[in-house]
Amino acid sequence: MNLLKDVFISNGRADSREFAQHLCNRLTEAGYTVWFDYNDIPPGKDYQLRINDGIAKADNFLFIISPHATNSAYCRKEIDLAIALNKRLVPIMHVEQISKETWQQRHRHSREADWQAYQATGKHSCFTHLHPELAKINWNQVSFQSGINDFEQSFQALVGLFEQQRDVVHQHTVLLTRALTWEQQHRKTPS
Repeated sequence: MNLLKDVFISNGRADSREFAQHLCNRLTEAGYTVWFDYNDIPPGKDYQLRINDGIAKADNFLFIISPHATNSAYCRKEIDLAIALNKRLVPIMHVEQISKETWQQRHRHSREADWQAYQATGKHSCFTHLHPELAKINWNQVSFQSGINDFEQSFQALVGLFEQQRDVVHQHTVLLTRALTWEQQHRKTPS
């Protein structure tokens, strides 16, 4: 059984969970193997260990840009690990900002002053806290904004990115997982 994956999907659930599931399904239908937390972390398991392992064993780190994702400490940890492991980062735009109505649905008992404070921190926008390494990447070529971009056209552009230097990217994952396995076994070996 091949434990390596073509893609690891990182997303902010509040903004992108349904989209991420749809994208996962489409990538799987197109023949890609995908690691997606909603599908790949069984209940009762250490989620952080599973996520770290999933990132290490995936060729591509796909980050779905949204306000919830760029403000998430968990997503930040995933990005930092992907960078530390020298993964190919593939950020795609999904939600630039949330509306007051969306925010109110998530914070039903909040007041106007709370919304103003939320906006003042920039948490309603994906750009305010976008990881600096992701900000360097030209991700405008793959955008999946609802009502703005054609999903099929964006999907084909995304697949095209995955196919660029696919063998080299995969070889990196193979060597990385071997090195991580060796390192883990070396630590367990008595001196």
